[in-house]
Amino acid sequence: MINVIYLFLILLMFPTMSNSRVKINLEDYLNSFSWDKRIVLVITEEKYAQVVTDTDDFFKRHSC
Repeated sequence: MINVIYLFLILLMFPTMSNSRVKINLEDYLNSFSWDKRIVLVITEEKYAQVVTDTDDFFKRHSC
């Protein structure tokens, strides 16, 4: 019975989704998730302080 309900819902949704007049440009959509400045929080226990140092060094070496 559950399979029949799922099939019905899928068949009901398909025409609704495929009939959309708005076309989404994938490249524009993906670019909407980019940003210019980022905040990076590195939280660790004191015994792993080297991870923080290594991360800081990485960003200093690869800064634009």
